[in-house]
Amino acid sequence: MRCLVLVGFFTIVSQISSKSVRDGQYAYSDSLARNFMMPACAAVEAEDPKNCLQSVHEFWLKRHVTVICDELNGIDTCSALTAVDHEQKAILITYRGTKGKIQLGVESLETLLRNRTEWVAGGHVSSYFYKAFFDLWNAGIKDDFIALAHTYPTYDLWITGHSLGGAMASLAASYVGFNKLFPVSQIKMISLGQPRTGDSAYANAFDQLIPYAYRIVHAKDIVTHIPLKGQENFRHHKSEVSFFSSINNQ
Repeated sequence: MRCLVLVGFFTIVSQISSKSVRDGQYAYSDSLARNFMMPACAAVEAEDPKNCLQSVHEFWLKRHVTVICDELNGIDTCSALTAVDHEQKAILITYRGTKGKIQLGVESLETLLRNRTEWVAGGHVSSYFYKAFFDLWNAGIKDDFIALAHTYPTYDLWITGHSLGGAMASLAASYVGFNKLFPVSQIKMISLGQPRTGDSAYANAFDQLIPYAYRIVHAKDIVTHIPLKGQENFRHHKSEVSFFSSINNQ
């Protein structure tokens, strides 16, 4: 039941407005976002993501990983899963969003007050997002991804996440693409409610590296405005798909 409620929450959306949306091969697919990425974001929130994934589409769960991702109080967790859909010929990596107001507060404070960390593909990113990404990557996401990529090299790689998970999805796409772990032409990154993840150099490097990348935002979602535009030179990368109204949220 929790899975179905979460799927409904993520998929009841309308009145799309796009900014800087690409054309042709890398054009935004609303079907991909609604029918696959949003349910995947709901699944990683569920206690039993396996049943959740298979109740919506034929995603076969490989692993669900949860780690402690906060150095300050040691109680906040981050989570991600890997899966594969043979019908769609896609490998999936999904990152869970922020859990509650306490983690949102810690995440925001650490992003604003701690030193940013240099990113391998260029620029600097939030140290909180950096640590969360690599904690999950080294706890099993890397091994699962490498195994799936080796077994299914012709599949697409779908990377998604909501809120905090959106920031980690951005880092994952950048990391995989920069290190040539998977062809960038086969990577599709769609985030939901992603906060600003890095500085302008990171955003520029990301835009040049990942051709299929979209940030889905709700016009009234405060998380997408954290940190504030230009604060510590934080900036969003392209491309934005906004629900309910068009906003300038670069």
